[in-house]
Parts: sequence; structure tokens; C-alpha cells
Amino acid sequence: MKEQARKKRIPFTRPGGAYRFTAEHFAEIVRLFEERPENGVGGPDVGRRKSRRKEPRPTEAASGTPLVARLPRRMRQAQCVTAA
Repeated sequence: MKEQARKKRIPFTRPGGAYRFTAEHFAEIVRLFEERPENGVGGPDVGRRKSRRKEPRPTEAASGTPLVARLPRRMRQAQCVTAA
């Protein structure tokens, strides 16, 4: 909150060099940052979180190439030593 006050984005008072916020300041800050639904009061999307994922992850069938697990590093190193 101090950063927002320093950038003068929210109301504050600064007696003695310290940022102070009164009850009126908090009420105004809440009003400033209040968000309302775009589709009016209490539409079907109110209270429901939206997924951030834009498209589903590709699956094996979608990509066409099956996933294959790699050998652990110690086993890969052992193969290199024995091959030399």
C-alpha cells in the first residue's frame, strides 16, 4: 500500500514522514478499486472463476507422437562409460 501511496494512486496522509491511512482513506480506496460485473447485477458468471488456460493441452492422440520416458541420468552415464 505504501508503494501505491508513494505513486499518489490512493489517498493518504503523511505526518512526520510516515504514510498513514484513516478509516475514510480506506473507504475511498475500496470505492476506487471496486469492480462490478459488466452484465448487470448477479448474472450467471458472478462468483465463478474463469480458467486462465486458453486452449486445452495436446494429448497423445492430438499430437500423434507418444511420450517416452527418459532414462535417469545415472543410467545414461553408465551406458556412456561401458560403451567407451
